[in-house]
Amino acid sequence: MTDELLSENYEFDSRGYSKYYRYLENQNWQYDGFMTFKKENVTILFDTSEFFYIEIEKPNSRKEFQCKNMDHFVHVIKNNT
Repeated sequence: MTDELLSENYEFDSRGYSKYYRYLENQNWQYDGFMTFKKENVTILFDTSEFFYIEIEKPNSRKEFQCKNMDHFVHVIKNNT
């Protein structure tokens, strides 16, 4: 997906969430248009203060993580979803 197409599909801000969005999309996560991605029973939510949450439906859990850098983000996603 090109940057031009991404700018039409994703909400951008000064913290550069788009790189995280691109990674999730490439891993077959579905973007819902509201800074939220979903795959099976797992939801990843981004907030506006440089954090994201991983919610798992069963068992019900919600964990908060900081968007430190891309390597950290990939590690967290792989080990918590």
